[in-house]
Amino acid sequence: MKARHNYYYKLNDIHAIFKGFFFNYEQKALQQLKKYYGNDKKYYFYDSGRTALSVLFRALKYDKGSEIIIPVNCCPVVSKVVIENGLAPIYIDINYNLTIDTHFLEEIISSNTKAIINVATYGNVPDNDKIEEICSKYNIDLIQDLATTFTAKDDGRLLTEFGIASIFSLDVTKSINVFGGGILAINNKKKFSTKQFHLPRQGLFVDLKRIIKLLAFKFLTVRIIYKHLTVNIIDKISKEYYYSPLYKRLSKVGIALFSSLFARIDEIEGKRRKKYNELYTQLNLSPEKVYQDSNNKKNPSCLFLMVDKKMVNLSFFEGDYDFPRPLRLLHRYFNLNERYKNAENIYETIKLIQTY
Repeated sequence: MKARHNYYYKLNDIHAIFKGFFFNYEQKALQQLKKYYGNDKKYYFYDSGRTALSVLFRALKYDKGSEIIIPVNCCPVVSKVVIENGLAPIYIDINYNLTIDTHFLEEIISSNTKAIINVATYGNVPDNDKIEEICSKYNIDLIQDLATTFTAKDDGRLLTEFGIASIFSLDVTKSINVFGGGILAINNKKKFSTKQFHLPRQGLFVDLKRIIKLLAFKFLTVRIIYKHLTVNIIDKISKEYYYSPLYKRLSKVGIALFSSLFARIDEIEGKRRKKYNELYTQLNLSPEKVYQDSNNKKNPSCLFLMVDKKMVNLSFFEGDYDFPRPLRLLHRYFNLNERYKNAENIYETIKLIQTY
């Protein structure tokens, strides 16, 4: 049986892991990021995206109780990091492309609002120009949450070009999975003390666990094992997804694996977008039908398939174990109410199909 992610890890990646014990890949990885996203940024590797975000908040030194606007469908981890830093998450409704609905943005901005976390959900492109314009008008920081995409563009511009900083995740289900990790990219639009970003590095024990996880991952994603075992433990794993930031730099092996994978990031995300388009064709659908109610008319750059369950017979996916079971969007969100009418409607009508 082929592994579901058989294209994902290649022999070069395995070589990089073991070479990472003896050689430091950090400078190579930094050069790769600079080549892709630009020399006008500083890049830092951490144990997780939540550590990257928390370190950023510490460097920004917002007053306690300052408000941070986040989309209602944002991963609850972000809310928890905001709260752990003594800040207040303020939720905003979303478009049908799962990004901030800018029609509501100015209504919820107050004199205590310090930042907007702009989430490119599954690679969908937010209305960055409008959001950046509003941030400038009210002197608010714009932070890009790029946990689920490295390559999405807005009118030809990579999303790292907008705002003061971007956060990437290197965890399971993300485009680059090193089994725990995150990147903070700082634009030179704001001055920081660089000492804020330097932390102790993860040690040898973490690297050994990383190798074990990679081997287990290959095993758990073989089709027959996925069908009879993995699908039955996914819910249990997802309930244990939150842990507090560890405040460590990413380990040497983690950076080595990232460097190997990032060398083909366009290929990795390109394959997912290709599958996304193939599935829409198979289903006689078009992305426009799903996104038709969105106020944000930017072309989607999504890495996951969104289907309206009124349009699609979901048994097409339920019986095919090349795919996980369809997921409800916002399935981890715990406090929907009438204030977020778009999000509530999406929760009831849209299913998410992973494309790897």
